[in-house]
Amino acid sequence: MYELSVIMPIYNAEKYLKNAVDSLLNQTFKNIEIILIDDGSKDKSSLICDEYTIYPNVKVVHKANDGLCAARNDGLKLATGKYITFMDNDDYILPETYEENLKLLNENQADWVKFGKEEILVSQENVLANKKTNFNKAVYIGDEILHNLFSLKAENAMTFVWDSIFNLELIRKHNIHFDERFKTGNEDIDFCEEYALHCNKLVVNDKCYYKHYTRYGISASSKYSKDKIDSYIYLLNKENKRYEENDLFKGNEVLYEFITAKQIIYNLCNKLNDASDLSFDQKVNWLSEISESKEFGVFNSDCKSHLLNKSKKLYVYSSLFKKKKFGLLLKFDEKSRKMILRIRNIKRKKVCYE
Repeated sequence: MYELSVIMPIYNAEKYLKNAVDSLLNQTFKNIEIILIDDGSKDKSSLICDEYTIYPNVKVVHKANDGLCAARNDGLKLATGKYITFMDNDDYILPETYEENLKLLNENQADWVKFGKEEILVSQENVLANKKTNFNKAVYIGDEILHNLFSLKAENAMTFVWDSIFNLELIRKHNIHFDERFKTGNEDIDFCEEYALHCNKLVVNDKCYYKHYTRYGISASSKYSKDKIDSYIYLLNKENKRYEENDLFKGNEVLYEFITAKQIIYNLCNKLNDASDLSFDQKVNWLSEISESKEFGVFNSDCKSHLLNKSKKLYVYSSLFKKKKFGLLLKFDEKSRKMILRIRNIKRKKVCYE
């Protein structure tokens, strides 16, 4: 049995795959198995995966395309490690990552470690923006994990799974898995929250190890997808049930509003404004219909926003949504994002010039 299993779902990543897998092979901690799940790639990714079968600790699975969640679940079934972690097929991880974080797990007799990451926005190999997230160093035991869940979410510590190492026995004992209804994102948030319900001790490492790349395409499709909208509503529904069942709302009203505005409202506006096949009135009607759904009952229960001192931008998103000023909300989102794009384009041109 290996100490650690690393699951990497792969789909059409031929340009970046070798760099990602090599960063795993170059780990200073060697007692790991690497599980490459080729999820029906149509480029040379499948051939690249097979090149790594010369390593005894690398498993390669080829399957028909069934999505990220299904691929990860397949990896969870195959894994033999005491601990489990994940990696995306175009990212990079520092060589000492697993050695240092497994040491933290064992020293603290914990079953979850969370470490920092760098999120990098790239266009045509030029870095447009990067953001490092170094979490506050901490150890949470038992009920402290749930009591601090909203604070951890506000830090973005519950957003991804590849900046974590989990206890595989705990995952299997409680049948924790990736919900395959998530097809367009949010599956990591759902997985982390479900794991938090059963975790006995969480160690938060304040050091940054993982480099996550977002490939920004200027000509990316802006076609509207109802599935993307539904994904956020489905996530909010699952979260609200968890919070209610574990009595987490009381005392966390401001953080709940902050998280929902950031995680749900902001992204809903983004997706709708990207919908080139919808008229402005149709977008407004969509937001109006969404706001009346039961999922937003808690969010809309108090029209007085408390976000102003925490985030002026999210205060605007939250207030306009609660006041049902959906036309203004969409216009604010559009102007805000145009400003961000202008800044990114300036940075891209500067990088190209240099």
